[in-house]
Amino acid sequence: MYEYGPKSPRNVDSLINYVLEGYKSGEKLDVPSRPRLLQMVADLRKHVHDIEVLNALLNDFEEILLQRKNAAVLLFLTGAAFGILLCTLKGALTNSAGRNKAKID
Repeated sequence: MYEYGPKSPRNVDSLINYVLEGYKSGEKLDVPSRPRLLQMVADLRKHVHDIEVLNALLNDFEEILLQRKNAAVLLFLTGAAFGILLCTLKGALTNSAGRNKAKID
């Protein structure tokens, strides 16, 4: 991968010259790898490509991660808050049911 400098001219002729010859004078950079979570989604998609519902869910999940990062954070925090609420509610119901039982000696 070669970087086309930020101060390089932004016209068609300059870009064509860079693509044909100019990149050779630049520094060669490593191509960044895919994020691990997205790689896992891609691997999972290979295994479930024939299951339409799961494939659609994976497409939506990948779009949320790539393009709608704020929505991903909001979904995660909402799920975590809902889980904490359910655990607290279950604990409260379980403890109150245990206190009302009479002790048999």
